[in-house]
Amino acid sequence: MELWSIDAASGSALTMANTFVFQLSDASAFSGLVILNNATDGGGAVFMCSGGTVVKMADGNSVYSTTKDTASKNNLYYDAGSNEYRLQNNTGGSRTYNIFSIRLRAAS
Repeated sequence: MELWSIDAASGSALTMANTFVFQLSDASAFSGLVILNNATDGGGAVFMCSGGTVVKMADGNSVYSTTKDTASKNNLYYDAGSNEYRLQNNTGGSRTYNIFSIRLRAAS
């Protein structure tokens, strides 16, 4: 028997073409945790987003970056022009992601 506090494993997935950018929230920047799993390549990561900064806390397969346009990476970054946190697929091919976020505050 398994007991989970929160189980997002059966949630929806997001498939992104190469160079596609996904805005994590319709609202402007927030503060919270973002957990990503690249279902195409494997590899999960945990990020803390706050104050216009993205801190990578864990990256099991070294396939993530916190800088826009980093080649061959999945990039989670803050875009100062739009005041948004964004996920960019810059891996060279289509990728499918499972994304789970925990918003701790509505503003950055």
